Amino acid sequence: MKFSSLIAGGGVPLRESMNSPAHVRAHDVPAPPWLLVLTTLSALTGGHLAKVARTAAAMGAGLRLAYYAGSRPTGLVDPLARLAQRARFVRRLHGIAVEVVEHEVRSSYQLLRLTRKASLTCLLDANERPRRSRLAPDLQSLLLREGQGPLWVVNAADEPDGALLSCFARTAPPERELMHWARVFAQGRTVQLVHVLSTSAPPPDARDAVEMTVFDHVFRQLRVQAFQALDTLSAPLRAAGCETAIAVLTGDMNERLRQHVQAVRPGLVLIGHRWRPWSVGAARERVRAIAELGADALVVPLPRGSWWSWIARAIGWRG
Repeated sequence: MKFSSLIAGGGVPLRESMNSPAHVRAHDVPAPPWLLVLTTLSALTGGHLAKVARTAAAMGAGLRLAYYAGSRPTGLVDPLARLAQRARFVRRLHGIAVEVVEHEVRSSYQLLRLTRKASLTCLLDANERPRRSRLAPDLQSLLLREGQGPLWVVNAADEPDGALLSCFARTAPPERELMHWARVFAQGRTVQLVHVLSTSAPPPDARDAVEMTVFDHVFRQLRVQAFQALDTLSAPLRAAGCETAIAVLTGDMNERLRQHVQAVRPGLVLIGHRWRPWSVGAARERVRAIAELGADALVVPLPRGSWWSWIARAIGWRG
């Protein structure tokens, strides 16, 4: 299945409203999907760019390369020429369409305009030492708070052997946007759906047999319900020919995520992100934990709802 049809099926905008069906003539060809790549031209991220290019080629998408300079001078001599050189190399090696943003990206306004035109935003230098990179946690916070599309934080240059895609999903409400991107990124890999049951309730008294029995019964019911919900969520993946696996974990979400990634070593970890004033920092910490273990992170924005959309607009207007 083509990447463009997957994007359209998932409801992710490819262009701004001027390219919507209401403004496109019947004989016009739909615009191809683009992956926006943000880089500081670090010498250590050449392999990361090649990995993104291979993924874009498999998806039938093109790349748009942007040099992020931030508000302070970088000291690089003619960075746009270097970026154009990398674009020519990627175009020649991978045979895909590659564009270059013709200006340095310095302000958050410029950055957000670019990300809102892209199907997917890729960060290549986000987890280098702060002295060497300006794609720092502050930038991740901006994209998690204001960005409207998925964010792919690339940490490893190569896929591990027997690459696995782990998808941390909630079951209520079903995170179908997350399943959509899991199908896009499957690319022959096993998709493992993981759900974490929170165990915030105090443990039962081991000396009380009745309390232990009731706790064990309720807990087993919750596990069965979680397995059934994940099985329902994974049905479209299996119908698309993806190999799937299911795991239900218990405990704190952040701790279990770290333990799972360390034990399984997936090539990519998908996490959903539903914006809340207190959730941006938590999402950023999860991305950092995944990066420390050498895996890529794909953060998929989930619907906010009418009330939270109103709050987001109000904050945007004030800022």
